[in-house]
Amino acid sequence: METVRIGLLGNSFASKVQLPALRVVGGNEVIGIAGASLAKAEATAKEWSIPFATDDYRKVLELEPDLVIVSTPVHLHRSMVFDALDTKAAVLCEKPFALNEAEALEMAARAEGRPCFIDHQLRWNPVRQELRQLINSKKLGDIWHVEMDFSIPSPGFEKRPYRWWYDAERGGGILGALGSHMIDLLRSELGEVAAVRAQLDIFVPERADREGVMHKVTADEHATVSLRFESGARAELVTSTAVRASRGFTTSYTGSKASYTIVDEERLARFDPETKKLQPVTNAPILPSAESLGMPDMGPFARALPGYLTDVLRTVRSGQAKLPGAATFADGLATQRILGAAHRSNDTAGGWVELPR
Repeated sequence: METVRIGLLGNSFASKVQLPALRVVGGNEVIGIAGASLAKAEATAKEWSIPFATDDYRKVLELEPDLVIVSTPVHLHRSMVFDALDTKAAVLCEKPFALNEAEALEMAARAEGRPCFIDHQLRWNPVRQELRQLINSKKLGDIWHVEMDFSIPSPGFEKRPYRWWYDAERGGGILGALGSHMIDLLRSELGEVAAVRAQLDIFVPERADREGVMHKVTADEHATVSLRFESGARAELVTSTAVRASRGFTTSYTGSKASYTIVDEERLARFDPETKKLQPVTNAPILPSAESLGMPDMGPFARALPGYLTDVLRTVRSGQAKLPGAATFADGLATQRILGAAHRSNDTAGGWVELPR
């Protein structure tokens, strides 16, 4: 096939980020979009010249797309992925992958041998790929510890309306939303996790929805997570929506030979022991700017997406089941086990939870 025919299930992240990225990439046609609101789906379809819009995702699957992108609240992932796998389509699923380990296990087993990927697009960030090469070539020596902060500035945080993000039963919570990205990156760079310790916090216990109805907040708004890797490396993670001012996305790696930092997911810097300052790494790759890509600047996740989608579409076009380096459903299961351990740790006063080997 020359043009990959795509069915989009979801109309929030899909319309803001995935559709602009797909336009940048080219070589594809979005043949249908499904959203919770028919009127909103029809408006998105009109804006992006999508021939079919619906509020019933099964009708998109009836169009027999080559690739189904699942970009909905987490509690809908399992049923949508299963129904997509009843067709011949490849599947790209948003994260967090599933509501829990049991769901993730079912989905990973069902996807065995099929081209099924998770949208952990930061693996395709050229800055991350350069850092991974430095780690693998032992330029940092043995990794001792990593500090990682992925937090989203949220002006007016305490007045934000209730939606699925604040509902644990629908897969809400910042640990799943951004923590899953953080865990996946570190697994791809440092190997498997042996133990987890976490504290998950809710700062606004009740929120009103857009109709003014009050709801109890059950999903975490702030998470601090410690990881102990089988290699002996340690990592400290912070992710939060309870942040008023932007502090960027930062990951700092300390090894037995050198220390490197990824700044805002955009560039790589090395700690200079002589000046005791971070110095930009000369000639290192950088994350492309939104301007150079020709798409709205929705942050580093959006800017890393075209590169990832290029290779996903190439894989689908060629009929291959595997894309080396991409996060698979098996990776999604591994991350889900770590997220589950983090929740168990939080529920037991923040103690260490060992993961089975």
